[in-house]
Parts: sequence; C-alpha cells; structure tokens
Amino acid sequence: MLPDEKIATVRKQKTERQKRREVTVIRKVITIITVFLILLLIAAAILLIRQANSSGGLHWAWLDEFLGRETESSMSSITESSVPEPVSIVIDEPEDDSYLLIIVNSIHPLPKDFTPELSQVGDVFLEKNAAEALSAMTESAKKAGITLPLLRGYTTAVEQEEIYQQKYEELLWSGTSPAKAKDTASIWRPGWSESQTGLLLELSGNDEFESSNEFYWLCEHSAEYGFIFRYPEGKARKTGVAFNPKILRFVGTENAATMRQLDMCLEEYVRYLSDR
Repeated sequence: MLPDEKIATVRKQKTERQKRREVTVIRKVITIITVFLILLLIAAAILLIRQANSSGGLHWAWLDEFLGRETESSMSSITESSVPEPVSIVIDEPEDDSYLLIIVNSIHPLPKDFTPELSQVGDVFLEKNAAEALSAMTESAKKAGITLPLLRGYTTAVEQEEIYQQKYEELLWSGTSPAKAKDTASIWRPGWSESQTGLLLELSGNDEFESSNEFYWLCEHSAEYGFIFRYPEGKARKTGVAFNPKILRFVGTENAATMRQLDMCLEEYVRYLSDR
C-alpha cells in the first residue's frame, strides 16, 4: 500500500490537473460566447443601418457596397448619391421634340427661357404633351384595376424653394450633417430641379412601392405612353441620384421605346444621341 503522504500528493496532482482542465474549458466557453456576441452585435448593426438607409438616414458607401446596395435610399423622393455625368443637348423649337430630352440637375441648371405650356391632370400640372400622355396612361391603368397615385408634377420656383427647405430639414432630422444635408438637398433647389420643366412626375407611396402592382404595371406599360423611370436601378453613377421607383419622366414614345430597348437612363441616351 502507498503511504498516506504519497496518496495525498497524487490526489493533489490530480486535483490540480482537473482544475487546469476546468479552467481551459471555461476559457473556451467564454471565447465562444464572446465571438457569438460580437457576431450578434454586427448583425444587429447591419439591420439597423439597413433600416436607417431605407428611410434616408445613415449612409456609409462601403457598407452599402458590402450589403449589395448601390447607393443610399431616398426619404420618399430623390437623394443625390454621386455627381451626375455632364451631358449636353441643343434644345431647338418645341416642334422637333428635342425639348423632351432636357436634363436639369446639380450641374445642368434650368434654361432661363424655358417656359412649359401646362395642362392639368387630376391635381397635378404637366407640360401639355406629357399631360395628354399621362391622362391616357391613367385611364389605361384604371381599366387594368390600377390607380396611379399622382403626387406632384410641375412646380414653380416658389414651390420648389419650399420643397428644398422641407427636404433639407428632413435630412437634418434624420441625422445627416448640415453640410451633407445641404449638398443632398441641392437637387431640389429652384432652377436646378427637373420638376420645373413640367416633364417630371412624382408618385406617392411608401418604401415598398417597388413591390406594388402599380410599379409592376408601370414597368410593363409606361414606355407605351412616353414615360420612363427618371432614376432607374443601376444608373446612379450616371444620374447622380439613387434608384427611385416613384419618379417618372416624359420623353415621348419614340425616345422611351429606344431607351428601354437599349437599357439607358436619360443621361446615357442623350450622350448616345450626341455621339451618333
């Protein structure tokens, strides 16, 4: 038999080994829990940023790229995401329809002598040819059980100034810095907004509009009436504005059909025509 002192020594060594194993297990468990919590926090942060972006709030370009988002979303309308490409087109007399391709944005101001002849459709005013096309389009949509939610058409300089101030304040409330808010809201400045051409149409709707029957119907039929999506998906680097499914632009049926066939936004199409 082993002496008591030897037995005590063996037991002590066994206890120490057991304690070391327990400490090792505890450390592994703590490491696993820590990693899990970090991943959980990252997932929660990504979810919050997605929600903030969908309402016009926080925006980081690298995170949008990681998440597969092209640019920051707008708050219920247009949000500038990059500087649009400069393009030019000579606007002749209205008879040749070249005025339908006028571009107004942060680098192309509205020509001082541009004064559209307006007609009313519902509660909105548009350039007369655009209004006639819109009237036909809304009637056709109604026959298909679709009601297009018209929100805004032509705006005067005074109205545009009010919209500009409203958008600027909304951006500030969303947490955007004053400098960024001013830069982003600049696309609504009087004299720099396509709404003053009478060729731009804004629809109402929530952030789920692109999943609505109205949007699907417009994707299928708007070009038949000369309307395009002014800020289509995948074209923000060209237009300088994030994808917005609620902004339509009248360009005429021939132009709209060609743009759809070539998968071009307005800036690309104008450049395409000037290079021919």
